[in-house]
Amino acid sequence: MKSILATLALVTVALSGCATTEPTRFYLLSAGANPALEANSPKKSDLTVVIDPIRLPEYLNRSQIVTRVSDNELQLGQQDRWAESLERTFTRILAQNLEGLLFCRCVSALAPRLPPGITHRVEVDVIRMDGILGQKVFLDIRWSVSTPEKKLLLSRKSSFVELVKGSGYEAFVRAQSAALFDFSREVAKAILELQSMEAPDRKETVRSR
Repeated sequence: MKSILATLALVTVALSGCATTEPTRFYLLSAGANPALEANSPKKSDLTVVIDPIRLPEYLNRSQIVTRVSDNELQLGQQDRWAESLERTFTRILAQNLEGLLFCRCVSALAPRLPPGITHRVEVDVIRMDGILGQKVFLDIRWSVSTPEKKLLLSRKSSFVELVKGSGYEAFVRAQSAALFDFSREVAKAILELQSMEAPDRKETVRSR
């Protein structure tokens, strides 16, 4: 009888050990280096940019971080998750990046109150945002810039590949943040080019008055 009880105790301990799971880890995207802060520049911009609601493919609408095993197989990080919805963290970091790059005010269209004097709207449709752990991340985006009245000014498709410097999810998310910063720089450059083209038109309008 004692031997049976001892065996049962060992089995119970073994089963409880098997049932122990790893703690869940949570991650956020991070903003890139802010040139305004680095240069301690007082420069200000009269730009006010609104980011319209981000569109994500359905496979990214989940809390688990998605990685790719092959072209046809995805893997969900059961213990490695986003600390907030990917749409929210993507929008927030894109806004922070643009504020730093353009020295402007940038807000989400989902904000409770939009600021006055909006100059540009940015629309983002994420096509792909995944990658292979320890190797590369991929970010494919279709995006556009329009006037406050949503008159289209430009529309583009951009692709970014970033090397992952590390084997875990933290390095993977860091690489995704770098890819998002590269995208932010492309958007900022486009808005500045649009602004430079719009400036002569505004001057001509003032003269005609």
